[in-house]
Order: sequence, then structure tokens, then C-alpha cells
Amino acid sequence: MAMNQTCYALNSATGRPFLLYNMFGSLIGQLVQAAHGSVFDTITTKTLATGSVIDAEAVAEAFEETAAPLYQAIENNSRQSQTLAATRDLLLPKLMSGAIRLTEAEGLMEAAQ
Repeated sequence: MAMNQTCYALNSATGRPFLLYNMFGSLIGQLVQAAHGSVFDTITTKTLATGSVIDAEAVAEAFEETAAPLYQAIENNSRQSQTLAATRDLLLPKLMSGAIRLTEAEGLMEAAQ
């Protein structure tokens, strides 16, 4: 995450990266209000320490169990979308120019899978 000229890397000490991501996202408003600086507002590690979140083990565990498959599906769908776009970009010009026919393109697709 980048804020102003500073970059922070967050790592979940409890093995719940999706909970951390969403909880930190909910803190942004608090952090912006706590920002300080003489020339421009800045968010420091001291500012980060002012954030507060609910720390309930059962809720955290349930959230991670629910969110993890959703985020993994988002990642899988994104990768599949990139693959499909690359395939389209490769095949469409050849189909449009007549360099290959649809049946040949289908065969290439099946072979690639």
C-alpha cells in the first residue's frame, strides 16, 4: 500500500491476510484524519498505531473462512480473463485476415488446454 511518498507492507501475523486487507481498508478514514505534517499530511507508523479495530477471534476466523474462497475465486477469474484476452489477441487478427479458419483455431485452443 502506498500513501503519499511512503510505502508500507502489511503482513498478517495470524495468517489471515484477507481479514487484514479488509480491516486496514476500513481504517483509511481514521488514518487520514490522524495524518499530520508541516508541508503535507503524512501517515507514519505512529499514525498507524492510532487505528483501532474489533479483535474478536471467532469473528476473525469466520470472516477469513468466508472471504478466502471469494478472494481466491477473484484471483482465478482474473488469471483466466488474462489468458482469454491473450488468446483473443493472438487468434483474432489471424481469423480476420483469413490466415487460419475457425476450425483450425478451435483445434489450436483444444491443444493449448
